[in-house]
Amino acid sequence: MSDLDFEEDSEVDSFEIDHIVSSFKVSKLEQISSLKWFEKSVNISKLYRVAAAESLLEPLPAVERVKESLMTHSKFDHMVRELITAFIWKDNVLKRLLEVKPEPKVAFPTYMVLYYEVMVHGIVQAMIYHGDTFNYLRETSDDLVEYCVLRLRKLLRPLKYISNGSLQNMDDDPIGGIKNQNRYIDFNIGSQCIATLRYVCENLDSLPLSVSTRIYSTHDLPVLITQLLHQKVWTKVEEGKTYKFNETDWQELRPDDPPLTKMECQVWLLLRQLMLNTSNNSCYHYSDYRKEQLTKLIKYLNDRVLDQLSVLVDLQRMLHFLHVRAPSESDKTVHNPLIVEITPLFQDQLVQQYSEKWKELAISSSKVLFYCDKDTTMTLAKAFSSSITSLLNTNGELHTCNYCMKRAANRCSQCKRTWYCSRSCQVQHWKVHKNSCSTEA
Repeated sequence: MSDLDFEEDSEVDSFEIDHIVSSFKVSKLEQISSLKWFEKSVNISKLYRVAAAESLLEPLPAVERVKESLMTHSKFDHMVRELITAFIWKDNVLKRLLEVKPEPKVAFPTYMVLYYEVMVHGIVQAMIYHGDTFNYLRETSDDLVEYCVLRLRKLLRPLKYISNGSLQNMDDDPIGGIKNQNRYIDFNIGSQCIATLRYVCENLDSLPLSVSTRIYSTHDLPVLITQLLHQKVWTKVEEGKTYKFNETDWQELRPDDPPLTKMECQVWLLLRQLMLNTSNNSCYHYSDYRKEQLTKLIKYLNDRVLDQLSVLVDLQRMLHFLHVRAPSESDKTVHNPLIVEITPLFQDQLVQQYSEKWKELAISSSKVLFYCDKDTTMTLAKAFSSSITSLLNTNGELHTCNYCMKRAANRCSQCKRTWYCSRSCQVQHWKVHKNSCSTEA
């Protein structure tokens, strides 16, 4: 039997959380998929479950244990670097791993590596929901923005949409199963990065100036978000039916559904934050191209959309102003008032360090992921079952308010499906929800 040792999944106490966090170190790429690394992934799943559950509670607990422990031990930047390490492994090692021969007989050990990024991102997102945590994220705030933008850019590529249901019954084709799982996770985590960027943009005043530079100048995030909306990334049509991506999967659009899903609300709220942020006034100048792209969005902001998400009225007003504003001399000038010294990104350092080692890492990873012995396979299967059940259960428990998109702990007493953060939001949303409430009930 291997020296791998997994504990039974159980309630995680404060001492265990503190031990996991205090001993946490950023993985090296060659460690990912090693037997010891799998033990670490189970610990991360515990932190993720606790962080997500405690961030959901209303009112918030006096102490959010994972957040407090990360702050106490100064591990916030470590967690962001771990997220980027997982992303770099998937982006550079996985595609070479899938070329290794002979092909694997089982795929679930690789699934554990794929879902690891989801859990680490979930921890980071649960932490940055609170603005005060950005004071502990100053070293890697640029890295987090870069990661999210790279994830969003992947959504612009032509996609083969994968639903949760299509992930089943892939036992006869392990490589196909891994590819489908990876596409499914890529789309989900890219979509989740919308909320992550929204939290960042809401707290730009607490972050280094280089973050605003990266958002507005380096990546032109307002135009990137506009392109995602134009491409209708979260809508698909199959066999004459329209589906929209909501929460974590695709759902068929019904005639009485509101015009925007929760996912689309998050996208529009991010764009609103970007356009109306005070940082925008000093660092974002509207070239002809930017004006053309942004003002095309006016057609989407109809009365039904504004009834559902009334805070977009300010954005609509700004876009109309931009549309009729006469060009000025300043628009013809290249502006970049936020030129600052930007430190090298962690991901750039990783790519440079391992640029000649991707194939070597893939072959090394295949020994455990594809060709491990029977005992190790059974142990990994047990660990994977525990971790993925925790992940899916946690995803199912996280809810956002259907009106303001904040965290929600209460649901409509009639239909039991629509969630709100407060009675006030439920009242404001009733004129939209009343048409579907009786149907859902």
